[in-house]
Amino acid sequence: MQFLNGFSDKEFSGKSAAAFDTQLQGRITGNAAKGIEKKLKSLGFGIIAPPLVAYVEGKMNEMQLKGGELDKAKNWASEVAKALSK
Repeated sequence: MQFLNGFSDKEFSGKSAAAFDTQLQGRITGNAAKGIEKKLKSLGFGIIAPPLVAYVEGKMNEMQLKGGELDKAKNWASEVAKALSK
């Protein structure tokens, strides 16, 4: 969000984007991807795919995707690529 907040509103009008987030799975978790998507829209981006939330596990500085998340991310990336090729 810090990166995106450095840009002016509507600076990217007509450009395409998609949001993703990696997070620990638990009872109390947020969804940064929704906030990122909202900011992308405010910058003028057209959203081409639903946001992806991929879950990670492990110790700090040793995080890895949980089982099945890599396939989920690959499928999402494929959909993003298809949308961009249109």
